[in-house]
Amino acid sequence: MHPSHAISKNHVAGVAGRRGVESVEVAGKLMQAMVQLAGKARLKALANVTGIAPAKLHRYLVSLQQVGLVRQIQETQEYALGILSYQLGELAQQGADIVDMVAPAVADFSRQLGEACGVAMWTQQGVTIVRWFGVHREVSITLRPGTVVNITTSCTGCVVAAHQPRTLTEPLVRKDLQKAGRLDDNAVEQVYGLYEQIRRDGIAASHGTRIVGINALSVPVFNRFGEPALAVTTLGHESTFPALPDSAEAEKLKDLGRQLTANMGGTPPNAP
Repeated sequence: MHPSHAISKNHVAGVAGRRGVESVEVAGKLMQAMVQLAGKARLKALANVTGIAPAKLHRYLVSLQQVGLVRQIQETQEYALGILSYQLGELAQQGADIVDMVAPAVADFSRQLGEACGVAMWTQQGVTIVRWFGVHREVSITLRPGTVVNITTSCTGCVVAAHQPRTLTEPLVRKDLQKAGRLDDNAVEQVYGLYEQIRRDGIAASHGTRIVGINALSVPVFNRFGEPALAVTTLGHESTFPALPDSAEAEKLKDLGRQLTANMGGTPPNAP
């Protein structure tokens, strides 16, 4: 086992004798095995490493999937680290809040462009606005931090969801479509067609989908695993901000996304 994957004897001695929650300790043991197995493994391999019976292990894996610590790759039936595991790992590695880290650059971009900007992340509730930078206008645009956005029509939600595993996003896609009264298989596939286009373009656009007359552009910022750590979105009135994916504003926003990805030590998906 790699030294960084092991729990030190001193640490074990320090907590020995303290009364804890057994199920949490079992879950911790399972997560340690995931790390030991390079973040991806089948049920049998996890059972061999942990010494936990496969039936019992499966129940723990179901719970860990529900909270985002683990996900299952349907094509191979392997279990892999979930988005929450990556987010926790980033915070532990960087020693700082990634939102605080990107905030100055996004605030400066907002001032230079003269349009409002927001930062969003994937959370257990869905894609959530976590920071907002407004501009002084007669009619201001505001999205309150904590707002959960749609992942079928909002460009912020779509740009994050487009780079997440389908097994993670499809339940929310179906939920959003059901709320809109248009849930069927064709509608679901249309959303995933949109996601494919977003991945090709490197940017998402929306026009009056949340507020009539307000357009938006959004780009992803990737972590070192090629996962979307967050999204940066800029919004403006249709009269001054057409939000075209091939516009000068779009190129500037994509440049910002690439810069922030590099600053975080991130890697876009499929990059060499």
